[in-house]
Amino acid sequence: MSELLFFIIGLFIGVLFGVFIMCLCVVSKRNMVEISEVNYESSEDKTN
Repeated sequence: MSELLFFIIGLFIGVLFGVFIMCLCVVSKRNMVEISEVNYESSEDKTN
């Protein structure tokens, strides 16, 4: 019975950790897109 409990707790912690890492990746990608848009807009301003 304790093995099942440890398995369920470990699975729950693993899922939470995986979701947390995926959220960090999405936030990082969103920031990179915003940075590249700002760089693109500033390069357009320099050429005009």
